[in-house]
Amino acid sequence: MDPLAPPPGDDAEERRAHPRATVEIPAWVAADGARIHTVTQDLSIGGVRMRAVTEWPSNEKVEVALALGGERPTLSLQGRVVWRFGDWIGVTFVNVTSEAERALQQQVNIALGLETGTPADAADFDDGSGTVEVGSLKS
Repeated sequence: MDPLAPPPGDDAEERRAHPRATVEIPAWVAADGARIHTVTQDLSIGGVRMRAVTEWPSNEKVEVALALGGERPTLSLQGRVVWRFGDWIGVTFVNVTSEAERALQQQVNIALGLETGTPADAADFDDGSGTVEVGSLKS
């Protein structure tokens, strides 16, 4: 079984509203006072799949910070866990601004080879402190 696949029986591919690209971007995910460093496995303007060893259940509100590098090194987004399978979670983004949508689309396009540019890099994310502020979760 592919460890990156959605849960068995999930027809997520058919439900997706946006193209998704395989792309590894350093990220932080925070909820309920817990914050973990992780790496994305795939990304779209609507959501992300990533490893998360915490026990966040479906519908958990999370804050996601992506290390995009460039002019906007960190992009913070609100999201909701929509599925969990082993150590993997799928997060749908909520309340995405047009600026954030453009930044996400650019990363997807670069990963799909539709746009030139430099993909996000782990070195762009590490400020040496080991932490990043990702804002507060809104109810």
